Amino acid sequence: MNPAGLLVLNLSIVASIVSATAQHTNKWSLPPVGDGVKVKVQVYFDSSVSTKNGSKEGQQNKTEPTINDFKTLFQLVQEHFHNQSVMTQFEVKNAQKNEGIGVTYGSHSLNASATLENLKKYAERNTSTNDTITYFFTQKPLLQQTSQGDKVDVLYDDLSTFKTFCSGETSAAVVAYYPEGKQRHYGAAEATARVFGLKKYLKFTWNDLKTLLMVFSKCPKSDCWKKCLLGNE
Repeated sequence: MNPAGLLVLNLSIVASIVSATAQHTNKWSLPPVGDGVKVKVQVYFDSSVSTKNGSKEGQQNKTEPTINDFKTLFQLVQEHFHNQSVMTQFEVKNAQKNEGIGVTYGSHSLNASATLENLKKYAERNTSTNDTITYFFTQKPLLQQTSQGDKVDVLYDDLSTFKTFCSGETSAAVVAYYPEGKQRHYGAAEATARVFGLKKYLKFTWNDLKTLLMVFSKCPKSDCWKKCLLGNE
């Protein structure tokens, strides 16, 4: 059997075993996946991003974020996925201000899709591993004009590539930055889920699990199909 066929067979066996085990213990719970998989995070942000809130006083005392601010944010993203039984680890490698990525739309907004395409070009030049996701954060409105109907501008919290993690394609996400709030990480989590190949970032199903099994099996870890899929040694 060729290597690709062997991998698919192994994944099928693992999924069957995990499914039977989970259904025996709790038919509503999913087993943990992704242990051993590391998401390398590369961050860019523009001058609109501040660790203060959006009030007038906050804008007057605007504070540029540091790499530690983004480490805190992605710790929340990591906890979010762990709570969904996706045990990936997020490692913020760097955080840099860059005014050349955002594509202006109107006076004070950014074109969401054009900014994502520009970010992908930056990521292609600066990403060395396929387990890296490049994020661009902004506090400017992310707008996109609809191509049908009344062509009203649509406001996005995030926009990203789809199912590109650990593939031959670039993984990138444009995300609205929120300095405060219990849900401030939701945009980054939603964008990351799409990069993983999922269409939602909460309440994953068995089909979502199968998608993650296939995606994580391509990550740079030789024993991933055993360790990373089952969530333990």
